[in-house]
Order: sequence, then C-alpha cells, then structure tokens
Amino acid sequence: MWETSQGIRTLGGAEAYLVRELVHYLHDQILVGIEIGEPHFSNVSVFDSLQPTQQLAMLHTVAKGLLDSSTAPPKLTATCEATIYAIFRELEALIEAEVDFEAQFAQPDHRLRSLARNAWIGGCQQSTVDNVLDGAELSGNIIPDIGCTDMEQWADLVESIADHILWDRDFEFEKLVGDASPDQAEVIKQQLGINDDYFSTVASDIREIDVERISAQIRLLTPATEFVSSNQLPEVKRNIA
Repeated sequence: MWETSQGIRTLGGAEAYLVRELVHYLHDQILVGIEIGEPHFSNVSVFDSLQPTQQLAMLHTVAKGLLDSSTAPPKLTATCEATIYAIFRELEALIEAEVDFEAQFAQPDHRLRSLARNAWIGGCQQSTVDNVLDGAELSGNIIPDIGCTDMEQWADLVESIADHILWDRDFEFEKLVGDASPDQAEVIKQQLGINDDYFSTVASDIREIDVERISAQIRLLTPATEFVSSNQLPEVKRNIA
C-alpha cells in the first residue's frame, strides 16, 4: 500500500498494469547500466544521484508499496517519491520514442499512449474522468487521443498520472535545502510543509544490497510482459480509497 494523494491504497487495474511495466523496464535499464558501466539516467536528480544498486533497492521498495496490498505504507521520503517520479519520466521518454518511430517509419503504434490514457482513467475520480472526456481541459490541453503526436499534451498527461500518486514534487528542492544554512533550510522546509527528515532519509547502503535477490523480488512483482495494444488492455478499474 502507499500513501498517495488520493488516499492510502494499492494500485489496481490499468494503473497497476502500467506501473508494473514501467518498473520492469527501469529495472532492466539499471541492470544494463551496471553491466556496461554506464549508469542509466532518468532525469530526476535525487534518483540519478543514487548508486545503481541503491536505485534497484528503491525501485523494489516503491514497487512493493504500490502493488502489494499486504505491505504497510512506507514513509514518504525524497528518495521514495523521486523513484516514483523517475518511473513516470521513463514513460514520457518511451512515448516520445513511440511518436518518433511512427513519424520516421509511418507505422502507427499506439501501445504506450493507450496504456497511459487507460492508466490516467483508472487513477481518476469519476467526476474528473467525465469532465475531461466531455472536453474539459487537462493542464491547458484536452486529454490526447491515442493517435496524438503532440508531446506537450502527453507530458501533461504523464504528469497527471503521477499526480494520482504523488502529493507534490518536494524532492526537487533537495539541492536548495542542501545548499542552505541549517537555519535557512529549516525555514524553507517549514514554508513548504516538508518533514524534518524528508531529505535526510537515504537509500540502503550499497554494501548491504544483494542485487540478485532484489532483482528477483522486482521480477516477482513485475512479471515480464510486452507493452500490449489497446485491445489487449485489462479492464480499467478505478481504485480510490
């Protein structure tokens, strides 16, 4: 379970399906980076600053919290929330690659965009879904059709999917708080409503991480499946606490 912006819950339906796929993908990218000696970057500074083995450990913590209903909600920290955001930055990059492939080879492939739309619907409250699908705006844009190639619209949608889990993006203030004096840091945290130990709680020590064991546990939570086409998607179910 996870303390999401929509209550303490476990992801289900299309929302869980998408997260499982993304966790599995990011897990594999981290392992490849370890193998070739070139770390994988997700463009989330807090996550990217971790050692690859620490990234694996955090990915397991997040996947277990989001997907396993028997797991107690872990404490929200900068590293936990940055890991979740890294998952969705991967989604944005993958959608962009899908759009570029379609433009280059004129072969429509909407699998990832279908997954993103269904996950957004699955994580929304009914009133929000009805308003947007009836033509209301989402961050200034209509929710994109699966054939849309405008990456600004897809970036907005990905941010909105992440918002169904994350309360905010406080982890992005890590450098600001870290560079400030103790007194200034305290003022910043108070103004932003950040807990005292939000930034100080770190990932596991790399010497204590068993990569093979962590990888096996991640794979159990995220069985390997290909991103599927829209007509193969699981039924979209809303899972609001």
